[in-house]
Amino acid sequence: MTDKTVSLKQCFNELTENAQSLYLDTTIPVLSKPPSPLEFYRDYVSWNRPCIIRHAFDHFPATYLWSNSYVRKKMGDTLVTVAATPNTDGHGFADAVYANQYFVLPQYQRMSFGAFLDHLEFYHEHDTDACKQTLQKTYSIQQTDDEQLTEKKMNVQLAPADTTKDIKTDTQTWTENKCDDGAEDNDDDGYCSLCNEVLYCQLQNGCMTNEYSALCDDIEMDISWASSALNRKPDAVNFWMGESRSISSLHQDPYENLYCVLAGQKQFTLYPPTDEVHLNKVPFKKAIYCLDRSSKQWS
Repeated sequence: MTDKTVSLKQCFNELTENAQSLYLDTTIPVLSKPPSPLEFYRDYVSWNRPCIIRHAFDHFPATYLWSNSYVRKKMGDTLVTVAATPNTDGHGFADAVYANQYFVLPQYQRMSFGAFLDHLEFYHEHDTDACKQTLQKTYSIQQTDDEQLTEKKMNVQLAPADTTKDIKTDTQTWTENKCDDGAEDNDDDGYCSLCNEVLYCQLQNGCMTNEYSALCDDIEMDISWASSALNRKPDAVNFWMGESRSISSLHQDPYENLYCVLAGQKQFTLYPPTDEVHLNKVPFKKAIYCLDRSSKQWS
């Protein structure tokens, strides 16, 4: 290793240490109310410091209206795009590294929003321990021609990256039958969709105003103090809904993000930009999960 390489590494190490000692917090700051545009930009955006803001969206009707029954009634049989991944050791890894060789995108399926809710609600009531179906844990990979740059770590819960471009969708008719423990399933041969499939509404590119436009009256499409701080309106407003098994891999977004959790919880693992050099980015070949409905096998 040359002296020049050693010197460069030392510089990056010092950058990380200086950032941690000078301005990065050891805990995430929690604000009791929305900041002013000046405070938001000066104290957080300009320093790339995350924060939790309490009561920032209390004025949204969605905060008290959005229950499963409410959104089911508003959305009805509207077709939505749903990411589907195999259940791997109790998790559905969307946009994640597989076998340290491939960056695998989920299979995108078109189904009614009501059918998506059915899957989530049935799984919540489903006794997976009593279900006798063997989970699919070994998959072949359908490779695409592109390459995706991502980090090696895959067990990080983050908002999903933009993976909606040039992805074929599988339009299906959702039917429910019974599996061995009496819970809902997809067919009569013992295959349990609740155990084997993890579904996640995670479409990007402004899906709130497209697929979920029926819910737009319950939120505001512009957060005034954030727009003033950033000197621009939001480029996209998205609606995401999933369950505890849904996990996205470590990635980086080219946007400033405001994430509003209306029900449940979302766990983020964040690294500051000064740590980027330590994340061991490597290129992976891109692939897409595919479920064959006739054979009940993921590939």
